[in-house]
Amino acid sequence: MGGVMETVERGKTMLDHIKDGFSNFKGKEFRPGQDEAIRLILDSPKKVVVICAPTGSGKSLIGMMVGAAHEKACYLCSSKQLQRQLMDDFPEARAMMGRSNFACNQDPQNRNADLCVHTTATPCNLKGDCDYEVHKRAALSHPLQILNYHYFLTEGNYVGNFAGYPMIIGDEADVLEGLLTDFIELRLSKARLDSLSLVPPRYRTATAQSGLSSWREWAAEEGAIKIKARMDKLRGRITTLKPDAAFTHQDKLAVREYKSLEALLAKLAMFTSHMDESWIFQEQKNSRGRVDGWVFQPTWLTPALSQEYFFQHGDRFLFMSATFPPRTVLAQMVGLNPGDIDYLELPSTFPTSNRPVLLQPVADMSHKSYEEELPKLVKEICRILDKHPHERGVIHTVSWKLNEAIRKLGDPRFIFHNSIDKDEVLERFSESANGVFVSPSSTRGLDLPDDLCRFVIVAKAPFQNLGDKLVSSRVYGGGLGAFWYRAICAQDLVQASGRGVRHKDDYCVTYLLDKQIEKLVVDNQNLFPKYWMEAVDYL
Repeated sequence: MGGVMETVERGKTMLDHIKDGFSNFKGKEFRPGQDEAIRLILDSPKKVVVICAPTGSGKSLIGMMVGAAHEKACYLCSSKQLQRQLMDDFPEARAMMGRSNFACNQDPQNRNADLCVHTTATPCNLKGDCDYEVHKRAALSHPLQILNYHYFLTEGNYVGNFAGYPMIIGDEADVLEGLLTDFIELRLSKARLDSLSLVPPRYRTATAQSGLSSWREWAAEEGAIKIKARMDKLRGRITTLKPDAAFTHQDKLAVREYKSLEALLAKLAMFTSHMDESWIFQEQKNSRGRVDGWVFQPTWLTPALSQEYFFQHGDRFLFMSATFPPRTVLAQMVGLNPGDIDYLELPSTFPTSNRPVLLQPVADMSHKSYEEELPKLVKEICRILDKHPHERGVIHTVSWKLNEAIRKLGDPRFIFHNSIDKDEVLERFSESANGVFVSPSSTRGLDLPDDLCRFVIVAKAPFQNLGDKLVSSRVYGGGLGAFWYRAICAQDLVQASGRGVRHKDDYCVTYLLDKQIEKLVVDNQNLFPKYWMEAVDYL
């Protein structure tokens, strides 16, 4: 850390020197709070520094400069799209993605590198020149790497590369817990088990007293045996494939199934090693109410799980996002001690007059009051739409049930999506003159600058579904569960209101209509960033 401490001691001149190493930022002034944040991060003795940075605060530059101040660093983001955006802004760094993003050199028109069958028995003569391998070697040797979380977790934990970093920067790190839980959890579909002639254990239901332990025994014995047998059969076919020969459709299916089973076997091993009685499992049911799958998850990420699958890969960490829960809740979520975390909130560079958040509690959308209060909500939504007749906007319904109630209004401005066509529907929305995008699942991930969105309506408090066993296990399990429940709702509210204000000259008004939102905001102001509370007012 000697070089880093010199950077801090020498002050702004050295920070300018680091910044000027990025061609797109050379000679430009720091935004308010940027240099303060960088100094805090480099000075901090804590394992994790958390920066709550609203849109427009320039968190990407903060993260990249912190990375450049170390001998080696990895910048993590949540999507390939964000990786590409970062590479445009910081061409001095090096990005790396998974095999499916690279064509196979042997047959670039018909195969991707994820169908690689290179082994010592069937060597590929183009292995050394493989586009994927060339890019991977270049990324591994580069001091500043940009990866997506999924690739990082897979490579770091299964392959062994992309690890041992002095500094790891996690962008949009408020989603880390969900990504890490997804990586650790075990999902089994009935169709997959049927294809392997696997019968679930006798005590397989979520209510069975020995349910979890019987599934662990099943995974370690019958499950692993049948999967290995199927892999042996597939291996017999795959070893006959020559890397420089054309693959039939059946060949590709065999390779993909083998790799899928390989991943499943690793998941079973993870499950049998770490599952204990604190884990929960849920039965997944189809539209006819029949069980067609099972999901197994830890109720909370333990320090042991987080260390083994994430924190062991770096010495220090920077987490950045526009929203984070309080330090104690964040620590519980990612398996840390609160004392391991430093925390800084940056101010918003956007005027509050451009981003008003208006509390307009017209209806109680809690479960017990929903039917009685729904007409009041619908009436207010219609009034707001009349107030913005020529502008595009977003309605966050939070639930499919409320989504359908809004659909029944029949307003021709409304634009709805289903579970598979959101991208196409958003394109249609962006091309409309005054469309209103209605969605139960878009509090995050939408980037709607300028005239794409001038108003946002949050129709219902975005609390997690208590019908989900993981959520209920946390909330009713004591400890920080109830606090976590409120904190996550607060995060989603902030995220929902930020979809339409994307730069300092942009403007968008947010209407909060649920009385449950008012109660959350008034009673729990400490759960919200200061920059957001500054914009809150009653209509």
